[in-house]
Amino acid sequence: MTDSGCQQCGENTFSDDGASSCNSCPDGKLSAARSTSADDCDYALCSAGDYMTDSGCQQCRENSFSGDGASSCTSCPDGKLSAAGSTSEDDCDYAPCQAGSFMTENGCAECPDNTYSASGAGSCTPCPDGGLSAAGSTSSDACVVPETSPATPSVAYTTPTEATFPESTPVFGGTARIFITGSPTPGSARVNCLDDVTNKILDAKFSNGGYSVKGKEVVLDLNCADPTWVCEADGYDPAYLDIPVPVLEAQNSVSAVMINAGEETILKTGEESVTVSWFKESPFTGRDPWTNKVSEAGRYTAEMKRCPSHPTVIKTINVASKDPNFVSDKSVCSVFGDPHILTFDGEHYTFHGECPYVLAMDCSGYGWYIYGKFAACGNGVTCLENVDIITQQGPLEIKRGFGINDYGRMFGLSKGETQSIRGVDLSFDGSILTADIGGAVVEWDGLSSLRIIVDKGARTCGLCSNNDGNSANDLEQNLYNGGAIMSFADTWAVTYVRGSCGVNELNSVDIDTNTVESVMNDMKSSPLSNLIEFSADNNFVLAAAHDRMMDSASLFKANYMECSCFQAFVDHLRDTQGIVISRWDIDLNCPSPREILLEGVRTGCPWTKNNAPFYVLK
Repeated sequence: MTDSGCQQCGENTFSDDGASSCNSCPDGKLSAARSTSADDCDYALCSAGDYMTDSGCQQCRENSFSGDGASSCTSCPDGKLSAAGSTSEDDCDYAPCQAGSFMTENGCAECPDNTYSASGAGSCTPCPDGGLSAAGSTSSDACVVPETSPATPSVAYTTPTEATFPESTPVFGGTARIFITGSPTPGSARVNCLDDVTNKILDAKFSNGGYSVKGKEVVLDLNCADPTWVCEADGYDPAYLDIPVPVLEAQNSVSAVMINAGEETILKTGEESVTVSWFKESPFTGRDPWTNKVSEAGRYTAEMKRCPSHPTVIKTINVASKDPNFVSDKSVCSVFGDPHILTFDGEHYTFHGECPYVLAMDCSGYGWYIYGKFAACGNGVTCLENVDIITQQGPLEIKRGFGINDYGRMFGLSKGETQSIRGVDLSFDGSILTADIGGAVVEWDGLSSLRIIVDKGARTCGLCSNNDGNSANDLEQNLYNGGAIMSFADTWAVTYVRGSCGVNELNSVDIDTNTVESVMNDMKSSPLSNLIEFSADNNFVLAAAHDRMMDSASLFKANYMECSCFQAFVDHLRDTQGIVISRWDIDLNCPSPREILLEGVRTGCPWTKNNAPFYVLK
């Protein structure tokens, strides 16, 4: 309705009875003039290459097409392909053929014998100069021109003088030879039996042991036991040829992959027709027999060969796992190397004091204390030597070499053994001694590395910080005011006289950039670099560079200190991201868990044959 009376609604609008205005069609839809409801509105017909949906025209996907006004797309027939938005069946075509094939009306077909083709070919090219090739050959390099043999020389015959024989012409069989067309595959070879003079292809029987096959051109199944084949054709002497199974030409390799923890993954060698034996690297027994089905982190090795007499090719895959749903309610403090400390809140620093220090303690209920004794372990090198755990039931000392001191009684645990003493639950898995004291868990590698694990938010204090989630204040939590000279770490020395352990500046060693670059190069050359990002400002890289600089002065064997930094990094990835990496030590030329154990025994407490746990004597 208008001031002058009723007016007709224009195109692309509509109105109900008694309306005073016209409504526009929604969502860009169209309608004819005088439309009476939204039901009269509709999208414009789609153009070719599109189809109608509830929300309008959409482009047809790849390998389909449509004409004008289509409500759906039609798939290309016979497996043909097309680009998205194709408008007719004429746009559909077969994918270009691979080398060794050619295009026909029905798709790609393999090139026949004695021809070849490159990729995308519409026809096959005959081999030049009468050459021979196997079906599916991809270039003229596969064509081989049979060598012609010289005519068989004439043979002179003599007749014995003692007797007279009637004249006759001796008959000899023709000469044949076996000809291989193309190159043998790992399991088979395509061959002909040829007349050695005319190169005529003969109808023959090919045999090897108890296996035989007849024809002018046949495919032989090669075997390791007997490489000698014979072809027998009427009127010809048998021809023999050794066709051995090709040796696997792959190179030994090491790679790394990441899988989701708990999900079964099939490891593949990428090689055909090989005998494969799988193994898993063990920290203690070397290698254990395994399969290619894995669901956990580990270093897995495939030994491959085609025949028992062939050399072995080794393919190693370091499988790392990641928990996609990883969440942790724990905080971890790590002490490692010369010595470096990663606090509960994530602050890194290096400290060279030589005294017992409070690593961590219960600053809420004062139910437990963990002291670490730092001592010289080389010229200018300091490291963690012993750990004291103190509960309300008394102290327990854990020494380098896995010795446990209970009020002067020295003992150790064998692999798999557990024991509870002084309110501490002890266990040993063969490489890590674990002490569970209720409010904290201590993990000791028997040499110089320690991990302390507590609940997030648990109130602690000591060198490992207050565990408040804020790393910015970690180096401000002093036991007492040491003035401007003493570092916060100095104040946590366990002494009767304050300051008697001296003044030790944090991060006192300037790290050489060339050494950092050297460590980075070593880590990048590891296959694990494909899974984990390394950077020159990574605190664990800097710690490893620091210890590499100090390595020659260390009490321990070469690179043991810097490798403890790599171990701390691997542990940190597990603690913070749920990434588990096993036997990384092999790729970085680091000591195995067994070697670390023996180094701890060598440099630590003096075990004897009478009191040593059995693992030391093995």
